Amino acid sequence: MTTWILEVVAIVGATVHTLDGAPAAPATVLIEDGKLVAIGADVPVPDGARRIEAAGLHLMPGLIDGYVGHDPDQDWLYTQAGTTTVVDHGNELSRIFDQRLPRARDGAPGPWIVTAGAVIDGVPPATNAALVTPDENAVQGTLKTLIEQDAAQRVDFFAYQSSLSLPAWKKLVELVHAQKMKAWGTLPKGATLADLCQVAPDGLLFLDAFAPSGDDWPNLDLAKLDATIRELAAKKIAVVPLLRGVGRLAETPESQVGELEYLSPAFAGRWAAEWELRRRNTDAGYRSKALRVLEKQRALVKKLFDAGVTLVPASGAPNPWLSPGAGLVRELVEWQIAGIPTLAVLRAATSGNADAFGLAERCGRLAPGLVADLVLLRSDPELAVANLTAIEAVVVRGRYLGRAELDEKRAQLRARQQAALDAATQPLKIDPPEVPNGVAVLEGYAETATDGVRTAGERWAIVQEAGGATVFSGRRVVPGAGGHLDVDLQLVQRVVDGALESFSVDLRTSKHQLTVRGVWVVDQFRVERKLDGVHVDTQSTNERIGAVDLESVTSYMLLSRFERRAKFPILRFHAALELEVARWERTQDPQGWLLFRTPSGGRAVELDAKGALSRLVVQQGTRQLETRNLAASGPGFPNLATK
Repeated sequence: MTTWILEVVAIVGATVHTLDGAPAAPATVLIEDGKLVAIGADVPVPDGARRIEAAGLHLMPGLIDGYVGHDPDQDWLYTQAGTTTVVDHGNELSRIFDQRLPRARDGAPGPWIVTAGAVIDGVPPATNAALVTPDENAVQGTLKTLIEQDAAQRVDFFAYQSSLSLPAWKKLVELVHAQKMKAWGTLPKGATLADLCQVAPDGLLFLDAFAPSGDDWPNLDLAKLDATIRELAAKKIAVVPLLRGVGRLAETPESQVGELEYLSPAFAGRWAAEWELRRRNTDAGYRSKALRVLEKQRALVKKLFDAGVTLVPASGAPNPWLSPGAGLVRELVEWQIAGIPTLAVLRAATSGNADAFGLAERCGRLAPGLVADLVLLRSDPELAVANLTAIEAVVVRGRYLGRAELDEKRAQLRARQQAALDAATQPLKIDPPEVPNGVAVLEGYAETATDGVRTAGERWAIVQEAGGATVFSGRRVVPGAGGHLDVDLQLVQRVVDGALESFSVDLRTSKHQLTVRGVWVVDQFRVERKLDGVHVDTQSTNERIGAVDLESVTSYMLLSRFERRAKFPILRFHAALELEVARWERTQDPQGWLLFRTPSGGRAVELDAKGALSRLVVQQGTRQLETRNLAASGPGFPNLATK
């Protein structure tokens, strides 16, 4: 835990851009206990205060990024670029609330986090961390999961994705507004702009809804959108344009290649893989078309602005070539190119985003009583948005970070990521899983990779007990990267008479230990959860499940050996390991792969002649994860091989 000793800081002589309507003028800004105390030309500097001479420099509020997928490993990238608050539109519940705590924010130091917790989605979900809500009947229970929490685990707003059904979407927005909260998301599949205006969520993500077919953009008649745009303004539905989503496709990323050095191996690999795929499958004509689409989207954004629609600037980080920190400034430059006045662009990224997400009493402006989140610049930002990159210092919650410290921490981050990349090439050290006495059937070691970068490893074993039960045991480790916690997960599943009889889960991080025990008794599975040895709850399901889904390779070997149903229930966990029964469907393709259709996407499994899993491919939204067995031994199961 990092403890800040907050000093009294006086920034003297800078041209102050309050962005609250007052003209920019030289002044002294006094900071105490992390907050702005006074701003003015005649503010006295107290004895003992740290005095920063800033004549010739420009001071403005820290930037607010309206759409990110927060990753703690990237905290410093936001801070050093002047982004002091980020709005997270969906994350893993097991860590996002811990990351929002002040002690976690102060560690990097990183930007303040506003979060939706887990994104809400339909079938199939865009991410494996989504709360899947298949219909309107499930919406209330999903919201209850997010609302009925203590303050430390409560969401700031609600976010949804496009697989949500239209009835579920309408019910979700209705219930969220009844809670006096806000709902933001993409337009659900099959919905129209007319539906958007009728349902009236608080924010629309991206411009896709204005041209449902991507081929429509170059020839889109913007005049036909006039009535809809007026209604969006009247209904106060904000829009996150994300022009850089297309802008990045109209260019090659050579200018950003150096930024890969500051990303964890997993993200750097994903970015590099995206560019390699794009490089092989695109040409100058593709980039020319992307530029035409971008020009039309710029014109639409200017039209929305002129009509009074609230526009929310965001980076979309850390999607490929949408950089944490720097990506927001690139988006703001696109707005200026679109014809939006520079001062309006600056206000949108500060006070405007503060208003949009209910943060006006905390940040977004320079006024006494607000948190001291500031950026000190060498050039006037009101002359050109690109001047936001000329950073001399950043103040985060009252902590002054000068240019020398910014550069030093940037170098440290680069070294840390290089060390992580080196470590990713070395074998993981994983203790063997716990197994009962019996005859060894199979044992081995598997690794999971995303975009060619290892993300997890597992040692596993299968044992036949003397009484006839078969035990599948796996120990899976997810190595830490930057601010991520190491995860050590052990899953043991015991099969009796061809069906899952009991299971145990032990999940350890550097902070907590979560244990889950389940047993089939009196025609139901009874499941008990404990956190750090303290009983949390006992849940149950009346269905005889096929296996437990916690990304362990042992579950697929169990299913291939014992599950004979084409459709069957699987026990999975979401929202900090809360119980959920999901429906899986199994088929086999002509090449011999076992194919599993699940609510979160497709999964394909290849087995060797002994029944050991040799390869697993998992589809998660737009991403694929691949697991390969690197070592396997033992007599195995007979007659289970697939090609």
